[in-house]
Parts: sequence; structure tokens; C-alpha cells
Amino acid sequence: MKKAERARTTDAPIYAIIDVVTDRALKGPTEFTTDEIATLIPKPPDPERLVGVQRNLQKVGITWPGSPEIPPLPKPTGRNPFLRQPV
Repeated sequence: MKKAERARTTDAPIYAIIDVVTDRALKGPTEFTTDEIATLIPKPPDPERLVGVQRNLQKVGITWPGSPEIPPLPKPTGRNPFLRQPV
């Protein structure tokens, strides 16, 4: 019973938002409404996590009212650990 209650009260609204936003995104850039944001994020996340989430949303073309222009990640410095070391 607990699983069914959660699906009805928590999961269903999130899946409905995902369906609507995906449908809009397939037609071009889209924007979350304030109600969609309030449903997905009931309490504000910490600022560091928020920037990461915003960056990922903008990568896939989703914005929201008042969404900031997020600067690109800085280029890494130093040796690339995935490349062979010089001999």
C-alpha cells in the first residue's frame, strides 16, 4: 500500500512534468514554469548543487523564468590523467 500511495502522490506529478517538458523540448528550447519548479524542487538546494543542476538543464536546452547565464566550466590545467605519460 505504501508503494502505491507514493506512486500516486509523489511520482505521478514528477512523471507528468517530465512528459510535458519533454514534449515541449522536442519542439525546440523550452522553459520550466514556476509551478513545475516548485513541484520538482520543494526546498532550495545548496548553492553549489544548484549551479550543477542548472548547468545540466541548460546543456539539454531547458531554462526557467529568470534563469542566469552560467559561465562555461574552466579548462582543466595540468597533465591529463587519461593520457600516457611521456617516456
